[in-house]
Amino acid sequence: MVKKLPLIITFIVIFSIFLIPLRDTDFGWHYRCGQLLIEKGRLCSVNGFTTLLDGYRWYSPSQGYQIILYLTSKIFGFLGVTFFYALSAAMIFTLFIKLLKGNTYFNLILFTALMWLSWGIVGLGFRSQIVTLYFFTVFLGLIEIGERKFKYLFLLVPLMFFWSNFHSGFFLGNILTLLLVARFLVLYLKRSISKDLMIRVLIITIFSNLATLINPYGVQIYHEVLQHTKVPLNTLIAEWVPPNPIQIFIVAGATLI
Repeated sequence: MVKKLPLIITFIVIFSIFLIPLRDTDFGWHYRCGQLLIEKGRLCSVNGFTTLLDGYRWYSPSQGYQIILYLTSKIFGFLGVTFFYALSAAMIFTLFIKLLKGNTYFNLILFTALMWLSWGIVGLGFRSQIVTLYFFTVFLGLIEIGERKFKYLFLLVPLMFFWSNFHSGFFLGNILTLLLVARFLVLYLKRSISKDLMIRVLIITIFSNLATLINPYGVQIYHEVLQHTKVPLNTLIAEWVPPNPIQIFIVAGATLI
């Protein structure tokens, strides 16, 4: 029990941090999209909820998140959404802190500082962007475990499938798989790993990226990612607006440290 105390404390702290009311202004249309999908089997591919960008056709793969949000809200109300957010964050981020090398309490302090810097987003409650943060965390966790038990890397394939059906931030997984290949390629060139292992990493990478195409919109979800880098979406959506120089310095400095 004593050995598990740091993780128990970590879980309670993270649960408390994320036990906040839902303040996401996107809640309404995500709820309606989930309702439309559950009750009528229709996807929200055309914007009919807002005057801004009215009639805009999108290929945003958020249907998984919208279903969870709709069902949780309909059955348990706003308090249920708040509790689900706190519980899911505590489970995933406690796992992440456990996987990090070093002292658990130090990692918890570092995590709390990062959440404080990101409070403008995570402080809005359970929203679609949070789901990408979850998948990103699990992705890193699988890579960490895969260093000791290679077979766990095969779980990246179903992970990428689910990620591409929950939020358009799945493209971060594409980038991470390429970095994974680059890492193993360096090891192979140094003759630290076998050719057979290198081939298996390539197979995992290929199928992980192909898995993202198993969604209602197919390859169009990549078109949606590109759309967010252009006017007007890159000036309307907070997460896609370039950070200011001070934020860039903080993020780059923390990453190097």
